[in-house]
Amino acid sequence: MNKQETVSPIELGSYTKVWNPTFISIFMANILMQLSQSVVQSVVARYADYLQASEAMVGIVVSMFAITALLFRVFAGPAMETFNKKILVIIAMGVLAISYFGYSLSSSISLLVVFRLVQGIGQALASGTCLALAAEALPSDKMGTGIGYFSLGQVISMSIGPTIGLWLIDAVGYHYLFIIGSAGMIIGALMATMIKHVHVSKKAFKISIKSIFSKEAVLPAIVLFLIMMAAMSISSFLNIYAKNLGENLGTNLAVQIGAYYTINALVMLVTRPLFGKLMDRIGVVKVVVPAMVCFMICFYLISIAQTLAVFLIAAFFGGIGQGTCQPAMQTLCVKSVSDDKRGVASNTSFIAIDLGSFVGPILAGVIAGTLGYAMMFRLVMIPIGIAAAILIIARKPIRNTELEFESRAIKA
Repeated sequence: MNKQETVSPIELGSYTKVWNPTFISIFMANILMQLSQSVVQSVVARYADYLQASEAMVGIVVSMFAITALLFRVFAGPAMETFNKKILVIIAMGVLAISYFGYSLSSSISLLVVFRLVQGIGQALASGTCLALAAEALPSDKMGTGIGYFSLGQVISMSIGPTIGLWLIDAVGYHYLFIIGSAGMIIGALMATMIKHVHVSKKAFKISIKSIFSKEAVLPAIVLFLIMMAAMSISSFLNIYAKNLGENLGTNLAVQIGAYYTINALVMLVTRPLFGKLMDRIGVVKVVVPAMVCFMICFYLISIAQTLAVFLIAAFFGGIGQGTCQPAMQTLCVKSVSDDKRGVASNTSFIAIDLGSFVGPILAGVIAGTLGYAMMFRLVMIPIGIAAAILIIARKPIRNTELEFESRAIKA
């Protein structure tokens, strides 16, 4: 059986530009999905707090979706290698829409947890499949740049999603906010039907370690796990921290903190494409390690902030930090494998994200409940420091991986 019979036209690298028709349609569907997620995710912790949950329980509620996401990654990896990725994305968005609607019905922590678990099922399929589709639509020599642009969907959503979420709490309340998020996800699913993807089945559906997890991508996945552990403390507790701080200081930080997410996302909007191109030129380690230092500065500034201005400075450094580190490690996961294993590599990167999303909020919640929020934000700098050390120690094998990827791209 020749190559043309087993690999889709997209995967053969038929596109020479990043902004090709297939990539554009995937990009737009991803933006709609990410925007709905951003609006809902930004208020889940506050809703749990509204339902009288403790700091530790808030962390548990926030992280619950990661349990089912991890379990369904077992099926997501081989599913991406077997079934039509476009159909998988549409189904996943439908499941996410159901979970968000379920939030609107949740008047207790137990019911909220149930629908967080439902969300994890959709999350397992949606994120990895979108990334795999995007990777297939990109020319190999522009992979870093293209993934950087693709991640702008998340950035654009992050720039307005939390602010919209906080505004909707005051405007219509939690019930209708979650219904609006569900409707947005349905619109995203309809947009996904426009993705131009030619599916050719390569192999039978089979669950195995190789179809779930790529050993070649383990190093960037570990780094990604550590980064997400830290990052989730912000998305889980920053709104509550600002609300409590504002009440103590007599300020309106509870609403003003929405500006943090806007500045953070705008910095990502500028830096991700630039740093993506820089990584394609000089390598991942030389770009990501300084970005990790910026991320640690962000956490320290949050821990000492008393005014909105300090939070916004922290947002600037956080935008450089997370905005560079996360897409860089996801790109390195994809570069670590051959073209026909990109789905598994993508799944591996999202296993790392799910693990970080599970462990991070629970650990942060326990620390916040014991030592306070300020100390929690300082202590979560530790995983970032460990991640930076791993990259420095492994810089030679990482560079070899990048050079091998470039060699395969030239031969293709």
